[in-house]
Amino acid sequence: MDLTILRFSAANLPQDCINLGQGYMNFGPPEWVQKAADAALATVPANHYSHPKGRIRLREAIRDFYSADFKRALNVDTEILVTSGANEGILVALLTSVSLTFR
Repeated sequence: MDLTILRFSAANLPQDCINLGQGYMNFGPPEWVQKAADAALATVPANHYSHPKGRIRLREAIRDFYSADFKRALNVDTEILVTSGANEGILVALLTSVSLTFR
């Protein structure tokens, strides 16, 4: 029996580690996290829906980071999309790769 997965279970994580993988924490967040969340929520930008493609400053930072790898400037409006999680990212990748007429 392979017990490799047990090494990565929540029970084996360090005490100061927060597992946000499934969102089923059995403890409250540390006080420093609560204070940071309170401070972030007190600002106007944090209380509005984000742009559907992701915040422009984030897309610009992604462009600046990856443009050298592509040896050209990436377009933040047509080539960079920030999704709100892996499931959305996978869905977008599939929808752009698979023809809607494919059944």
